[in-house]
Amino acid sequence: MVIIDGHEEANIIFSNHVEEYLDHNKGYLYIDNGGGSIELILFAKGKVVASDSFRIGTVRIIQGIDDKKDWTAIKGWIKEKIKPYKNLAAIGSGGNINKIFRFARKSEGKPISYEKLRKIQAFIEKYSYNDRIKILRLRPDRADVILPAINVYLSILDWAGIKKMYVPQIGLADGIIHILYDQYKNSKVSKRIEC
Repeated sequence: MVIIDGHEEANIIFSNHVEEYLDHNKGYLYIDNGGGSIELILFAKGKVVASDSFRIGTVRIIQGIDDKKDWTAIKGWIKEKIKPYKNLAAIGSGGNINKIFRFARKSEGKPISYEKLRKIQAFIEKYSYNDRIKILRLRPDRADVILPAINVYLSILDWAGIKKMYVPQIGLADGIIHILYDQYKNSKVSKRIEC
């Protein structure tokens, strides 16, 4: 099994060329909320301004091994890095936010508001773990982490003062595919040059 660190994961996610879909006049906070880490990437004027990885994720939270100092570090990073930027929007990535987006019943390309996330949180909290599987039809490995995931997104949006989040349905797997494709394409070009 290959394990990648959070910074490498952030770079892989960025390789999705998400910046091509952004309004270059606006700023965005990209949030990838995984099982073992959270990656944050701040975009402004179509470029990465700052990025970092934090050892908090939904699996760590449900196992009770998330550390308060890591939460403090995320909050501090957000407050410091976004200070020069106004009216940021968020971009959410990961399996949990994709599922949450489906609960929101939004058209692709439309953002989820902070208030809508709160409503989805309240809706899911009504169901036990087993009912989340039986009634909400969540996979067992999603039913246990979806509420911690919503809490992470809500906390980050709250700290950043962000009111809406876009969910472009991309993530780590898509980034790996882009990297492999780019490597394949570059190897074909170099072979042509050698001939």
